[in-house]
Amino acid sequence: MVNNAGIVKGGLLNEVPDAQDELTVAVNTLAHVWTTKAFLPGMEQRGRGHFCNVASFAGFYGAAGMVTCAALSRQI
Repeated sequence: MVNNAGIVKGGLLNEVPDAQDELTVAVNTLAHVWTTKAFLPGMEQRGRGHFCNVASFAGFYGAAGMVTCAALSRQI
């Protein structure tokens, strides 16, 4: 299972509404958790399976206006 779920909404740190930051953090973190939970039972039942959860390169390479995404990507 390859999970590349997430949203990217950028902007200057002091101009991005808190709600947008909260949505980015929630979706980009919980998408991986929920998708893993959805597929794990079937993999356990079959006795095999693989997960590949993809985050963002923004955690390694800075991009103007992408502070929330970059901070989250570095944590994953």
